[in-house]
Amino acid sequence: MRAPQKLSRLILAGYQVGLYLYPTQFRDWYAGELRRCALEMMEESASPLRTGFLLAEDLLRSLIKEYFGMTLDRVPQLVILLTLTTFIAGTAANISHQVLRMSANDPQIQMAEDAAQRLNAGENAASIVPDRKVDMASSLAPFVTVYDDVGKPVASSASLDGIMLSPPRGVLDYVRAHGEERVTWQPRPGVRIASVVTRTASGFVVAGRNMREVEIRENNVLKLAALGWLAVNLALITIWLVTPIFGGGKPPRLQATEELEAP
Repeated sequence: MRAPQKLSRLILAGYQVGLYLYPTQFRDWYAGELRRCALEMMEESASPLRTGFLLAEDLLRSLIKEYFGMTLDRVPQLVILLTLTTFIAGTAANISHQVLRMSANDPQIQMAEDAAQRLNAGENAASIVPDRKVDMASSLAPFVTVYDDVGKPVASSASLDGIMLSPPRGVLDYVRAHGEERVTWQPRPGVRIASVVTRTASGFVVAGRNMREVEIRENNVLKLAALGWLAVNLALITIWLVTPIFGGGKPPRLQATEELEAP
C-alpha cells in the first residue's frame, strides 16, 4: 500500500473518531453522510494531508456551532437547577443557624423561669443568683441577674469590665407587656449574649451566656453549606455540559457549514 493511501486511511480513521464528539442524536442522523463526504473528498484529493486539515477544520467549526446552539437552548435548564441548589443550600444553612441559635438558650430558659418562681415565692434576690461570678466577655458559663421594676440591677452573678449591666430598655418594656423574651444582647462590640428575660412580681430576671462557641458553629455551618453548594453546582454544570455528547438535549438540527472543496 502506497504512503498516500496509508495516510488517507489514517486521516479517515481519525475523522471517524472525531464524529463521536457530536451529540448522539446528531451523530445518528448525519454521521453516515459526513463519512461518505469525507471519503469522496479523500478519493478525489491529490493531497491527503491538505484534505485532512480541511476535514479537521470543518469538524471543529461544526462542533462549535452545534454545541453553542444547543448550549444557548439549554441555558434556562441550568438556571433553574442552579436556582434550586441555591435555595436548598440557603434553606439548609438558615435552618441550621436557627437551630443553633435556639439551642443557645439552653439552659437559660430553665434558669430564668426557676429564678422568677423563687422570687415570686418570696426568696431574696441574692440567694437566687449563682455563687460563681462570670465575666460576660470571656466565660461561656451561664449567669443570672435580677433587676428591679425600673431595670436597675439588684443582684447578679455576671459583670462586664466589673460593671453589672442592664439589657436594652425596649427589651424590658416588651417583657413587661408579654412576660418573657428571648433575645441576643450585645452589651459591647464583640460580646454577644444569648439571653432569656422573664417578668417577676417585682421586676425582671435575665439568664444568659456568651455566644462565642455558638457563633463559631454557625460560621462552620455556613462554610459547609457554601462548600456543598459550590461542589453540587460544579457537578451540575459539568453534567449539563457533557449531556449532549451522550444523547441529551433537544432533537438535532443540521448546522450549515461552508462547503468544502477537495484540492
